[in-house]
Amino acid sequence: MSEVSTQQHLSPQDGYDLAALQYDGWSWQEFWRDHELPLVRRFLEARPSPRGGLLDVGCGTAFYLSHMAHLFERAAGVDASDGMLSVARDKHPGLDIRKAEADHLPFGDGSFDAVICCRVLTHVRNVDAAFAEISRVLRPGGIAVVTNIDADHRYGSTRLPTQNGTVLVETVKHTAPALVAAARRRGLSSLYCGFLGTHGNVVEMSSRPHRDDAIVSSVIVFEVAPPAL
Repeated sequence: MSEVSTQQHLSPQDGYDLAALQYDGWSWQEFWRDHELPLVRRFLEARPSPRGGLLDVGCGTAFYLSHMAHLFERAAGVDASDGMLSVARDKHPGLDIRKAEADHLPFGDGSFDAVICCRVLTHVRNVDAAFAEISRVLRPGGIAVVTNIDADHRYGSTRLPTQNGTVLVETVKHTAPALVAAARRRGLSSLYCGFLGTHGNVVEMSSRPHRDDAIVSSVIVFEVAPPAL
């Protein structure tokens, strides 16, 4: 296969198809596993009822899902990339992994107690539709842990590794306040907002630190309002 030009912007599906076999060995994935994964796990473990159902929206190779599935009675993941799904199914044949977009989840209303969605919305233009689906599949009182590449971080596009170099993928920048506002419109209230730095440090505050180029991503925890008494 000829090398794809690094100046060509691919669709997320095409880009992640090409990157699937190299993705887990990528240096940035090591960073996320070392610093983001413990944060996500912390919020899932802190839930009053740690069992129930977990959904990973944009599960990729299912690395996160495989490391947190044991916290729940059942776990499922969805992704839009055939390449990533193929790797996920080969590595984790026991997991329920399906092909789906973030704005059209193949599950019934109130199917899950927790949803994780890690660095996926940077490839989604209509985040309202994605949050509507996340809200729909969560049970009342359920939580969603959403991480996203910081909109003010100095990058132009998502760069992914392939066996022939790197490719650029179409990228949409959303600020943390914009995500909170979109989620609120779909019935989700924010419980926590923090920011992850380039050295793995966590800045816990409701808005991004000003003039801080070391911030790389946001971490926001949402809750579906429990039913009124």
